[in-house]
Amino acid sequence: MLLSYVQGQPDAAQAGLDKFIFGQAAALVQDDLWLIAGVGGVILGVVVLFWRAFKLMTFDPDYAAALGLPVKRLESLLSVLMVTAIVLGLQLAGVILMVGLLIAPAAAARQWTNRPLMIVMAFVVVVVSVLFAPQRGVLWAMLRQRRERHAAQYRHRPAPAERRAPSASSAD
Repeated sequence: MLLSYVQGQPDAAQAGLDKFIFGQAAALVQDDLWLIAGVGGVILGVVVLFWRAFKLMTFDPDYAAALGLPVKRLESLLSVLMVTAIVLGLQLAGVILMVGLLIAPAAAARQWTNRPLMIVMAFVVVVVSVLFAPQRGVLWAMLRQRRERHAAQYRHRPAPAERRAPSASSAD
């Protein structure tokens, strides 16, 4: 209701709420993508590094505390990682999709199984599909881009210089 009110105002376009709520992927430049990839890689590295502690702390915080893990610090770290990932994705996907990306995987996983191994296996299938899917995967896109770049280099390459016929002065 508030969004409808704000958008009805004469200067609503200046607020930029639609871009905040729905994202603006077309406005991303290569530097933005490198930033997202770099920070996302750091986040992934931290999650992998602390995976066992995060898993234990998430499913049984009392047991994690009994083992001597700093549960409050781990909760804070996990929260910071999630907030960072959300902030990175806001420009690309918008608030609505980022909230969906947080809630939908957990809801879907809960419907499929009670065992974490099944969730991990589903994640592996998704990653393999995204990377290696024929004609649509990341690998195919990289190969296609490489071929196009290679073909463009050959189209713009100057033709070899034709051999010159010996001139009359060099025949002397």
